[in-house]
Amino acid sequence: MRRAVEIAGRSVEFAASAATPRNYRVLIGRDLFEDFQRVAAALSDALDGGAEIPPDILTVFEDIAWCMAHEATPRGVPDTPSEWLEALASLPIRVVFPALELLWLDNLTQTVHPAKKLERPRAR
Repeated sequence: MRRAVEIAGRSVEFAASAATPRNYRVLIGRDLFEDFQRVAAALSDALDGGAEIPPDILTVFEDIAWCMAHEATPRGVPDTPSEWLEALASLPIRVVFPALELLWLDNLTQTVHPAKKLERPRAR
């Protein structure tokens, strides 16, 4: 699955696939599922109560965004999150993270439905 997000007047392509969690673990060294939950919780708290998003959560968000951008265009994205961030004017978490979350959730949905419902074996 792919999705383009406009960031500072520039279209940035992101992608998610079955390989995304493995690639994230190899490239970043953390669990993608846990990191998505941490960022979602922190963003929800910030939106609900006006709390600041902790710097470590912003780093996690940047890592997720970089990994998904790297999957979309491996040759067009620098080799490290820091280099990629330097090329962007900004990376607004309140705009980009919801788009990444939807991309990931769309990737998880079943796209092929069984043609025929399998019957369970009958007990003898």
